[in-house]
Amino acid sequence: MHRPSPRPNAGAISPRLQMQQPADGPGIGIIEVVAPLAALAVGIVGLLLAPVPSIAYITTTAGLPIVIVALVLIGGRRSWARPLAAAGLAVETVLVGLYLPAGLAFAVILPIIAIGLVQTQLSARHLQIGFVVAGVAATLGVCAAVLVGPAGRLFGSTPAILTIGAFVTVIAFALTLNWRATRHLLDAVAASEGEVAAHGRTEAELDRTAELLSAVVRSSPVATQAFGLDGLVTTWNPAAERIFGWTAEEMIGRPQPLEMTPSDEREAQAVRIARTIAGETTTGDRVRRLAKDGSVRWIDIYAAPLRGRDGRPIGVAGQLVDVTERVQLEAQLLQAQKMSAIGLLASGLAHDFNNTLTAAGGFAALIEEATDDPTVRSDAESIIDVVERARKLTRQLLTFASESDASTRPVDVRAVVNALVPLIRQLIGPEIEISVEVPQRAMIVRLDAGQLEQAIINLAVNARDAMPGGGTLVVAVTPGRRNAPDAGEPGALGGAFVEIAVRDSGMGIPYEVQDRIFEPFFTTKGPGRGSGLGLAMVSGFAARAGGEVTVESQPGKGTTFAIRLPDARPRDARTRVRSDALILRTSGRGIAPSRRQLGLSH
Repeated sequence: MHRPSPRPNAGAISPRLQMQQPADGPGIGIIEVVAPLAALAVGIVGLLLAPVPSIAYITTTAGLPIVIVALVLIGGRRSWARPLAAAGLAVETVLVGLYLPAGLAFAVILPIIAIGLVQTQLSARHLQIGFVVAGVAATLGVCAAVLVGPAGRLFGSTPAILTIGAFVTVIAFALTLNWRATRHLLDAVAASEGEVAAHGRTEAELDRTAELLSAVVRSSPVATQAFGLDGLVTTWNPAAERIFGWTAEEMIGRPQPLEMTPSDEREAQAVRIARTIAGETTTGDRVRRLAKDGSVRWIDIYAAPLRGRDGRPIGVAGQLVDVTERVQLEAQLLQAQKMSAIGLLASGLAHDFNNTLTAAGGFAALIEEATDDPTVRSDAESIIDVVERARKLTRQLLTFASESDASTRPVDVRAVVNALVPLIRQLIGPEIEISVEVPQRAMIVRLDAGQLEQAIINLAVNARDAMPGGGTLVVAVTPGRRNAPDAGEPGALGGAFVEIAVRDSGMGIPYEVQDRIFEPFFTTKGPGRGSGLGLAMVSGFAARAGGEVTVESQPGKGTTFAIRLPDARPRDARTRVRSDALILRTSGRGIAPSRRQLGLSH
């Protein structure tokens, strides 16, 4: 997931208001070098033309100017050089007034040049002091030029006070105008720095807010995603990585994988996205999604449009709540409620039917005892036999309804399967070839043998119906072990178990109905061909025996039902049997069942 990068020094504020020195063009740079050198050259030429120069004259025309020019030239690289040059100009202002005929002009110009040297380096308060110093230096220079220096002879009989007053007035006016312009610039700089500081604080606050929001999205246990109008993913948090399997590096900047949405939901997904971009919000739409490993995830979608600063949509943001476990629990609860209702119905029917059977069996027994006619006695015995079989069916119904404790005991699964083979042959018909695979040693489980027989018969009959054109039926018994139940599979069997697998080469079960095949009354057979109770009874039997039943099927490639029951053998016996070879018994094709045998199967 993208994170905003913090801006360096965002919100930093200068400790004092300064005028930022602009980048000078080449012309300004040349003038700053040539002009001081030219002024120094003029001073040196004047020194050479002087007949007998004094030390003060030499200092004024050459010594101090050389120092000032040197400081000006290095001022671009050393911040302290130009303030020293400005101080030197203030001193030079007085000296030229004392010793040079043009001192009066220099007394006016040099202080202004000094202000220009330091104007971009000083704060407002220090620059104000600089203007005052420049004014004092200019006044002293004018006074020195008029009262002492050679420039005083130029004004003849004009009173000195008038001359000084005139020049001081001009200097004050010039410096005032310069200060006002400078002050305006300082105010502009102050306002600009205030805006920059406010902008910096705003950016810093935005950075903190963005980082906080990014941390919230990263830490959220709910899968969060966002994508632009172009369909490219812009946000994919760790929860989304965990639930769906794709990493942020695989998702961000790319379209959402097509295989993530089942083909039958892609049109609805496109409509939902279009509605969201148009301004609608999605609150809790439950959909199926596929993880990277192909597993199905049930998702509640909460989505809203992403809008830019102008209010226009720029994408979609959504939170995808994984409710897979909740859906599984709801399905289990619904199944339990169905089974409870069906059990109640089966219990009522079994009790009423048992009462009828009791009466019929009693009358048949009386007839058998009272008659001497062999034909009548044979018919009475047939009635009693049918009643007994019906009572067995009643006991099965009561067991299904959990109102009867089945007779459980240690049972060798091999013996049960071997005993059922002849009956299964008759049930499946001659078009289907049957093979049986059992281990050499006993496979002991604790259960009701009759219920196990009924479960295997139900699975064999289902396999027969799935192979109308013939095929192969395999019944295999194998030992197995699972260290612990798989996470997310409530009721999964753990530890050593015995597996009875019934495998056919038939048409298979469509994927969309595989989750429902153990529901009571659910059948894929046509009307009148199936009650929908066979697999439900198999599932109920396995659960009561402490085991489980699973199905693996591919349309067109056959189906395998596996009943796994807890192994009741001693631990050492389980270890020995793992190395035993299987005995493969292929008994050819089945035979057509008789009507009486088919009746027994019901």
